[in-house]
Amino acid sequence: MISKDIKQSKWRLWFGVGLSEVIGLLASLTLIFIIVVKRAKIGLALLVGSVTLGLISMTPTDFLRTVIKALLDRRTFELTAAVALIALLGAIYKITGLLEELSNGLRRALQSDKLVMELIPAIFGLLPVLGGALMSAPVVEAVGNELGLDPEEKTFVNLWFRHVVFFIYPVGTTLLLASYLAGVDVKPLILAQLPVFFTSIAAGQAIWLITGGFEKSKERAKRDFSKKKLVEAIFPIILVAIFGVLRRWLITLGVILAIAFLWLIGRLGANNLNKALRKARLSEMVLVGLGVMVYRSTVEASGVTETIASLIGRSSVPSILLLVLIPSILGFTLGTPTGAIALAVPLLANLVPLGSFETGLILTCSILGYVVSPLHACYTLTSEYFGASMLKVYRYLLPVTFFTILSGTITVFLFHV
Repeated sequence: MISKDIKQSKWRLWFGVGLSEVIGLLASLTLIFIIVVKRAKIGLALLVGSVTLGLISMTPTDFLRTVIKALLDRRTFELTAAVALIALLGAIYKITGLLEELSNGLRRALQSDKLVMELIPAIFGLLPVLGGALMSAPVVEAVGNELGLDPEEKTFVNLWFRHVVFFIYPVGTTLLLASYLAGVDVKPLILAQLPVFFTSIAAGQAIWLITGGFEKSKERAKRDFSKKKLVEAIFPIILVAIFGVLRRWLITLGVILAIAFLWLIGRLGANNLNKALRKARLSEMVLVGLGVMVYRSTVEASGVTETIASLIGRSSVPSILLLVLIPSILGFTLGTPTGAIALAVPLLANLVPLGSFETGLILTCSILGYVVSPLHACYTLTSEYFGASMLKVYRYLLPVTFFTILSGTITVFLFHV
């Protein structure tokens, strides 16, 4: 009788990959999507997916060790504390009327509801702040409600326009990492990415044609607003952003100081604070943060991303498809664009000559694989905040992702040197 170890070795030799890891990943993703469709908590779905992947792809002892390591990881504490406190700050803005003052002031200053909804997420996208998607979400919600957008449409706007700047942001971690690893200067890489950047913005505009939000935006009545109230409303957000940029872990201190500021200027009292604590759904946000970190750690520990990348790399797939598939899959399964780039660029450098356009396509696909991933904290947290179905958000997210990747692919064909 052939032992289990010998059988597994034959499976690995035959397929060239770890079959159990791939099966575990597919099973976990299937369960996550099924649970999300049933409208259960997203954090719970991710934890169930973690257990499924862990028990299929590794021993129970290794999986338990992975979970404990993830829960004790400093980044897990940073993320859960940040998203919980930012959710509380958002609830305070709703309860006290600061949100209405902020949205009205910005709409009057910018003279365009559509521009407000696109620009605010993009600005926070420039800042490496934990839970930044939740900071722009209240403004997107307030303006989106008046434009008649449903939860899925608001989730798409907040998510998509937050990440379009990643394609050309010169001091962004993803672009710099791709530049250094591929040996390509930043300037030509940004120039190569311009078609992708403009396509992503143009594709994102389709949401206004679908929803009719553009017409409603033009019909918006002018609102009176106080510059003093606008400053009071926007200062706490800027304060949090500054602290988050200085040090990621300082964002919790920034939120605490922002709440203290609102208390000192008389905009927040004990009664409203109690209401905000009940409205913020802190336990749900913490569960999402824990779910994301545990699942991400389980994926990393299982080795499934390296397995899939190796499988694709050994195949006879055309080089242009390798530039799309490997970073997209890595971004999707890892839930981080930097990790995808760190793995994809060295692997692809041995298979394809990497110039600025090829590196740009790797960067694009790493980012977009991450954007649509259920491991993506911005996606899960924004969906949870708006009460949106992640699967329904894909109706908007996948088409614009496809056209953006297509523009990068065409760019490589046209300008490859």
